[in-house]
Amino acid sequence: LTGADLSYTNLNGVDLSGKDLTGTILTGADVAKMIGTGMVLKGADISKSDLSGVDLSGKDLTGTILTGVDLSGKDLTGTILTGADLSYTNLNGVDLSGQDLSETILRGVDLSGKDLTGTILTGADLSYTNLNGVDLSGKDLTGTILTGLDLSDKDLTGSGLNCMGNSICAGKEIEKMNLKGKNLSNANLAGVDLSGVDLSGTILRGIDLSNKDLTGTNLKGADLTNTILPNGYFSEINLQRTIFDGVDLTGMDFSGSTLRYIDFKNTNLRDLVLVRSDFMKSDFTEIKNKTLTGSDLSFASFSHANFSNVKISDSIIFWTNFKNASMSGVDFTGISESISGSLFQKADLSNANFENLKMAPITTRSHVFSDKSSYELKSVSEIHSLFEWSAYNNIMILNWEPVGNDLDVKFVYYNNFSNTNLEQANFKNADLRFTNFVGANLKNADLSGTNLLYVSLEGANLEGANLEGANITETNLRCYNHEVCK
Repeated sequence: LTGADLSYTNLNGVDLSGKDLTGTILTGADVAKMIGTGMVLKGADISKSDLSGVDLSGKDLTGTILTGVDLSGKDLTGTILTGADLSYTNLNGVDLSGQDLSETILRGVDLSGKDLTGTILTGADLSYTNLNGVDLSGKDLTGTILTGLDLSDKDLTGSGLNCMGNSICAGKEIEKMNLKGKNLSNANLAGVDLSGVDLSGTILRGIDLSNKDLTGTNLKGADLTNTILPNGYFSEINLQRTIFDGVDLTGMDFSGSTLRYIDFKNTNLRDLVLVRSDFMKSDFTEIKNKTLTGSDLSFASFSHANFSNVKISDSIIFWTNFKNASMSGVDFTGISESISGSLFQKADLSNANFENLKMAPITTRSHVFSDKSSYELKSVSEIHSLFEWSAYNNIMILNWEPVGNDLDVKFVYYNNFSNTNLEQANFKNADLRFTNFVGANLKNADLSGTNLLYVSLEGANLEGANLEGANITETNLRCYNHEVCK
């Protein structure tokens, strides 16, 4: 029954002796009438359940959800409550002295008059808890959330005050706190300095961070759902697996950053600087309005990313890596600048729309190689090997000549669609000069009116492709399944 949903199920008289109910949802169930000894309730959801008559002493309730449960008078001797959710639970008459309540959620609980001698509260959530008459002196409150509490009359001597969510905690030595993986959703971070803090894996849902200095802050894998973020701070950092659901990232600079394995859901991606950023295996199919617009994608990598049916408009695509990406149905027609030097090898671009686009090299380039005049009579492949980035296969050598002891090489950057699935893609009237379509699947593609000057179609499948009005001057036509192929 591990992980099963048994909410409000009638389990009266059911023998669950020895059953592992880890993660099982028992919300509203009458646990008291269930027959069983040795039941494992670790991580189970028994919120709003009737536990009258149930012996919880010695039970491992780590991570168990007990929200709203009446535990009054219970003997919790030896009970493990670390990380349990006891929000709004009735704990009248319960002895909590000596209990390890680290990471335990006690929101809204009446703890007035409790003897907490020896009780561990590190990282606990005490938001809106009644602490009248409770002695907190000497308590380690590192990471403890104290939102909504009036602590003005408390003796906090020796408590360290590395806490969260309360003005009394503001400005304290938060950099010494371990907040990795902590749930800080709805925490009051007013006055708290987060610069340089390790928040990897931390849950920050709905937090307004717009005025925070995040210089050096580690947000790798953090949950930033519906968070308001400040401008800046996001270049040259690792944001792998970070959650940006519902976040407005308009105008953000992610240049040089790693954003691998991210599923962007309802994320606003407008006017971004993504130069040299890495989005390998990230999913853009659920971004806001299914549109990535106004962004600079130069030198960025989207290998194995998913853009299916997304519109990419008014963006710069230069030396961009889309190798093995899922881009079926992507609409590029909103690109006003030339797409050049980019890599689409083995991507799925079936039904993609490139109509009327400029996809020829922007300019002829020159690079001078020092002390390489001896290469004057070398082959093209040998000249090609001089380029450190030649492995990207987007350079076409035009000519070269010695200049003193040096070698001046003229070349262009071209788009590489080798071995790419372009079935039913629309290239109508596009300028495709120098493009590499070696081994591409262009079945039923629309190439009408295209400029295919110096294009290589070697090994490409042109079955059903429309080349009406296309310029095939100096085109490599060693393709197959079409009358123009040789």
